[in-house]
Amino acid sequence: MSDRVPVTVIVPTVGREGMLADALASVAACDPQPAELLVIDQSERGAAELAAREIDLPVRIVVMARTGISAALNVGMREAAYDDVLVTHDDCRVAPDWAGVAAGLLAEDPEALWTGRVLADVEPGRDPALVPSTIDDPDPAVYAGVPRVDVLYPANMAARRGAVLELGGFDERFTVAAEDNDLCLRWLLAGRTVRYEPRLTVWHRDWRSPDDLRALYRRYQLAQGALLAKHLRLGHRAGRRLAFDTLVWAVRGTAHRWVRGRTVDETTASLTHIPLGVVRNWRLMRPRREEPRR
Repeated sequence: MSDRVPVTVIVPTVGREGMLADALASVAACDPQPAELLVIDQSERGAAELAAREIDLPVRIVVMARTGISAALNVGMREAAYDDVLVTHDDCRVAPDWAGVAAGLLAEDPEALWTGRVLADVEPGRDPALVPSTIDDPDPAVYAGVPRVDVLYPANMAARRGAVLELGGFDERFTVAAEDNDLCLRWLLAGRTVRYEPRLTVWHRDWRSPDDLRALYRRYQLAQGALLAKHLRLGHRAGRRLAFDTLVWAVRGTAHRWVRGRTVDETTASLTHIPLGVVRNWRLMRPRREEPRR
């Protein structure tokens, strides 16, 4: 192994010991290795300690009684020993050059929020389209000026933690999903840049049953409704545009699903659960003092 690169890798976990062990082993196998591997453990069984026993890299574990992906990521950002931070999830594996590529990208453009390829890690005969939150675009891309929510992949991201915390970190009202969409939108609204680099690569494990996927997409869409509630209440143009684009996406996706027959995909139940998420979260998402109205 070459010298370690001065970055902190943050891995939040909720107790999937086997997959977490694979995720940590893949980080430890990076050449060069990251200087710090930080696991935010929100499990009830001390999953991180079990998973880290065989890892050829020091692992620092922060145990949280409170659950929620945003809270875990914020703790990771605050606890990181290095300003350059990389994030992946406990059901992912990273490429052997992942830490080195990310460090190089942050050196190239330290003000950007970087993201990259998330490939489906499936068993033979399984449909890779059923693995959520994947992207395999071969071309780099730069996003700036136009507010969007769909270009950041949180299982594969790199940033300067100071920049993320300066923006307020992840909104901890998003406990299950949409924390990435919200950060992406706020980042672009603040005049910052999101960059996609396909050399930055991870694999997302296929482990959910069709019923698990349906439940997951329902949670995603309720969270998307919360995202709409937040940005509609802030009163800016991007929130109204987001509401319109989400409605068009939901209608098109649902119509397409009806035409081709029932499948498990991200449009399942979207026409009911996204509006339900808006209604349920309208009061919760009242503007906070530090959030500028536009």
